[in-house]
Amino acid sequence: MHSKMILVLSISAMALSGVVHANPTIMDINPVWVKPEQAFIPSGFDDNDNAQIVLDGWYSNTCYKSAPTEVTVDEAQKVISIKNKAYFNDAAMCVAMMVRFTDVIDLGLMRAGQYRVMVGEKQNGKFAPMGTLRIASRQRLAAQGKSLSDEVLYAPVQDVFIQLSRKEGADPVLVLRGVMTSSCMEVKEVLLRYTEGNVVEVRPIAQIKGDGFCIQKMIPFEKRVSLKDAPQGRTLIHVRSLNGKAINKVVDL
Repeated sequence: MHSKMILVLSISAMALSGVVHANPTIMDINPVWVKPEQAFIPSGFDDNDNAQIVLDGWYSNTCYKSAPTEVTVDEAQKVISIKNKAYFNDAAMCVAMMVRFTDVIDLGLMRAGQYRVMVGEKQNGKFAPMGTLRIASRQRLAAQGKSLSDEVLYAPVQDVFIQLSRKEGADPVLVLRGVMTSSCMEVKEVLLRYTEGNVVEVRPIAQIKGDGFCIQKMIPFEKRVSLKDAPQGRTLIHVRSLNGKAINKVVDL
């Protein structure tokens, strides 16, 4: 009698705390399509860059875990089809709470052009448009006398974060941190560009200083930049770095 009472109380407590029991007889963990709330699409890529798209959204409960994303690029039709997937463990105990996910998709080198970004909605095979990725031609930029973005020397940024937020009554401040490996290198300036779709593109420009006599050593650096003109809400901070691998963080401003 006493043990039965404890069992009933335990089940009641789980129900009140938002715990949901999935079907315990199904043991397979199947990948399912999960449509993101937003696809952040940085601009400024040319056909010599690793183009990227960042997906951001929610899982409806804790039974969802991120799975590899399937991407198909049709260069002839200029369409990028994305199946954002998650493993759904329907034999586990699930907590009924929203879980944020952010996926950075590396597309690699792509031919110049404008690509429609299509993201899968459900398992029914339908895709929804979520923006346009523009890839510039380096040859065309050079012919027009325009500078090429990756001809500049980027600082070796390793981490970025927001120090202040508008909720605290101040303009947000972007903090860039990294490590120089030469005594001759320094951060010259940090260029910002605000583009459509709540994207802040950050270009930390480095320069070589001194008379050319350089010492190879580890020199930590930190740069702070005001984001007073940044868009409000969910925003992608896209930071170029020396190694060619951009840093992407989605933040609330």
